[in-house]
Amino acid sequence: MRPCIMVIEDDEPTAHELTEIIIADGYNCVTYLSPVEALSRASNDQSIDIVITDFRMPGCDGISFVTTLREKRSDIRVIFISGNADKSHVADAMLLDASAFLEKPICPTRLMDLVRIEGDRIKSDTARRQVYEEMVENTRRLSSELSGARTELERQKFDVKAADIAKRDFLRLINHELRTPLNAVIGGLSILDDNWDYSSPQTSKIVEVSYSNAVVLVNMVDQILQLTERQDASQYIYEKMSPIDVVNLAVLGCTEMARRSRVTIDINNTVLENTHIEVDRVCFSLALKLIIENAVKFSDEGGRVDVTVEYIDEKVQFVISDRGPGMKETQIDELSDPSCYMITKCDEFRPGLGIGLSLSQRIIIEHTGQLIIYMNEPTGTVCLVSLPAK
Repeated sequence: MRPCIMVIEDDEPTAHELTEIIIADGYNCVTYLSPVEALSRASNDQSIDIVITDFRMPGCDGISFVTTLREKRSDIRVIFISGNADKSHVADAMLLDASAFLEKPICPTRLMDLVRIEGDRIKSDTARRQVYEEMVENTRRLSSELSGARTELERQKFDVKAADIAKRDFLRLINHELRTPLNAVIGGLSILDDNWDYSSPQTSKIVEVSYSNAVVLVNMVDQILQLTERQDASQYIYEKMSPIDVVNLAVLGCTEMARRSRVTIDINNTVLENTHIEVDRVCFSLALKLIIENAVKFSDEGGRVDVTVEYIDEKVQFVISDRGPGMKETQIDELSDPSCYMITKCDEFRPGLGIGLSLSQRIIIEHTGQLIIYMNEPTGTVCLVSLPAK
């Protein structure tokens, strides 16, 4: 859209001539002989974009006119014209940020060139203003959305904190309501096992199975508590440790279970003394312990679980293998599922959930390690844990 132009010229013939020149070039034009009337219109009519005004007029010169107009319309473009201008007049006009100062008689080509230049500048300014206004609006909208998101985040943080408190209360309840009576049951069964002269093998078997299942339940409660003790890797306390020290710590926690199951745990270490791994002592030894316990659980009475520590390709590998009945091939991918029950490849049910392996896999991955499980032909299962050496 072309700009609208206002002409202020007290000489009527000159005013008429300027108006015809402007209209002939396709512009809208309003003409005033009196600067007082023109000032009122230009100050309030936002459609007026360019003012062409005489420098000398009766009652109000061009400088006073433009000075007053600028107070209300700082964005309006001004072109001065005069029949007897001197350098001081031009300087005064430039101080008011006038676009040009033309001497009479006016050259139509020169005048319209200036009008077109100012029109292009107006378009550019309008486009920039629109972009700025859009940016302001977008900033306001984003600020509002950010404020809403911040409020929602605070609400979620409150909910998470409340859930964490509820979780701790629930774990205390588990510890008190399950673990305490289970320990009492285990203690009582242990006394019976040591002192009661059983009249039949069936009675002895019932006590042994009851004891084993009570131990499984206590271990499951321990695993649930340990699973939530450190919620993510950011809570780990890392330290450099010898791989064999980690294994010894893990095997120590499996000693009683292996004794009751009459399973031997053999350790074979081929790693040099100056080889270390960087782990959270409690969590990583727990991960190995749970894998070893699983191997013990799946071993037959009188069986053996081998724990081998070796250094291969700048990694420390822990290989835990058993010679039990093994698992079905289809179950290998399900072992890390906490809800998975264990069925051997001989269709033999072994009690317990897959919580241990699920927890072990999470801890190993968070230590930038890897857990691989495969069949050990002709029987048994192998769990391979690899971790970067330090």
